Amino acid sequence: NVIGAVVFGIVMVIVFAMRPAFGASTINSVQISIFHTVFNVTNTVLLFPFAKVLVKLSEKIVRDEKETGEAEEMADIALPQLDARVLETPAFAMENTIQELLRMSEITVCHLRTAMDAVLTGSHRKIEKGRKLEETVNEFEKLIMEYLAKLDHTSLTDKQREIVGDLMYTVKDVERISDHCDNIVDLAEEMSDTSMEFSMDAKEGLREMTELSVETIEGAIAARRSEKPEQCRESVQKVKDLEDEIDGLRKELRKSHMERIARNECSASKGIIFLDIISNLERISDHAVNIA
Repeated sequence: NVIGAVVFGIVMVIVFAMRPAFGASTINSVQISIFHTVFNVTNTVLLFPFAKVLVKLSEKIVRDEKETGEAEEMADIALPQLDARVLETPAFAMENTIQELLRMSEITVCHLRTAMDAVLTGSHRKIEKGRKLEETVNEFEKLIMEYLAKLDHTSLTDKQREIVGDLMYTVKDVERISDHCDNIVDLAEEMSDTSMEFSMDAKEGLREMTELSVETIEGAIAARRSEKPEQCRESVQKVKDLEDEIDGLRKELRKSHMERIARNECSASKGIIFLDIISNLERISDHAVNIA
């Protein structure tokens, strides 16, 4: 908008200098709407070839300080609810563990979004943020698993022992989701190092698959958080349906990408990375189904 305003400002000064009467004339609401449309379309046409430059420029000018701050804040937080003294009351200890597990899962959603942003934008800051989030999730896994191991050695009922075992599996699934996100960050770094970029169609397909993958994790979190059985069942079914949708989308994206390669619209090296990314996204949804 700023660049467009400068360009139009210069043009209008020249036009008004040549036709002073036009500059002094009035304009009604319909004409304002038409001018606004022309302004936006013209700016888009003029600046579209410089899209990559504008992305880099905007990253330097507009820092996502709030988002970065939140990630760093999460990375520095310990797990206050995993208090050894609460182990004497297993029911409370399990509830506290679930709360920390939910927090770990939410950080993993942030990790996935960051990893895919790194792929789509080539941002080095996103890549570094993804690395930090992986370290955070690994620390969560270590502390929660140690706490569950201690809890498993207390006096538990058969039902409580079953829940503890289930929580251990869930922690591992969440950590595996984060591992797949880290794989995507590795691929994003490889793309950035070689100045590789996907086509608009490929990017759109990745965005769609990313949103579906995020929904599966959030659905799994909702299932774990649900206190009412019917709500839990609804969340579980939603995750299963989404996973089926992701499987279908992966096949569709794979087919369309192979067609682009066959038409020489995409290189083989891009094709390998693209297929690796959608494979990781599909595996993420599989782990979300395990959790659900």
